[in-house]
Amino acid sequence: MDAYTSFLDAMPNEILRETMIQMDAGTLQNICRVYKRASQKICNDETFWMKKYEHDFEGEEVVQAGSWKEAYDIRNASMLQIPWTGLKAQKAQIKCGFISVPEGHFKLATSINSTLDKNRGVVYHVGYRITGERQDVVNALTKAHVSEATIRQIMETAISYENKDIEPYATMLREERERCQARKSTARLPWTEFKAQGAGAKCAFVYVTKGGSKMASINMLQNQEMGIVYHLGYRIAGRREDVIDALRKANVNEETIRQIMETVVSYENKDTEPYVTMLREEIERCQTRR
Repeated sequence: MDAYTSFLDAMPNEILRETMIQMDAGTLQNICRVYKRASQKICNDETFWMKKYEHDFEGEEVVQAGSWKEAYDIRNASMLQIPWTGLKAQKAQIKCGFISVPEGHFKLATSINSTLDKNRGVVYHVGYRITGERQDVVNALTKAHVSEATIRQIMETAISYENKDIEPYATMLREERERCQARKSTARLPWTEFKAQGAGAKCAFVYVTKGGSKMASINMLQNQEMGIVYHLGYRIAGRREDVIDALRKANVNEETIRQIMETVVSYENKDTEPYVTMLREEIERCQTRR
């Protein structure tokens, strides 16, 4: 942990806070326990736990509790008891995987064919990002309060050993495989459509630098210094030259890059139309999602 805390030491408080919001619950728990700076400045801050709750459980009902931290702990514990949720499925889709039940573990989509060949009782559903024995899938969806009619439709359209080589399931498998291969080949790029999709789902942006990229909220971007731009549609942010470089690396054509750079939000235009309206609508959209 020493090397990691040294890395965190170099971060300004606001960046550290955003980084901790992105952490999984286990890592965050360890950081709060052993890293004094985080423990004193962030881990006891109710505003931080409110934002962490909204980040991890976006769209989920807010638990009634004495504090946001207590609400987070209760919700996190309950999530561990429910193997599949819409939120888990959304994150699995972004990472090109499925939620395997009854355990609730993440499983990469690349193993679909081999799994079906080895275990003929397993099914996959591409839309709901769930896999497991038929009865386990039904049980997991029932625990997540999915309606009986929807569960019936899911089971009727799941991919299985029996149908994986016939249409439309063969095409569904091929497209899923191609999507995952494309994602894997571009995973190290600072910005990709997949990263933008993931950022958009979290009401965030892919903040690109010469050294890579990270997630950034719109509040964080609005507090950045002059020179930082961001595009609401492409969910990309950073210095102009870094944004252009990241888009080129992702093979975005020059005409599209030119259009993106002409419509970015910047320090100079954020208080003028249409950018004022665009920002207001973005903030309202994110607040509605919460």
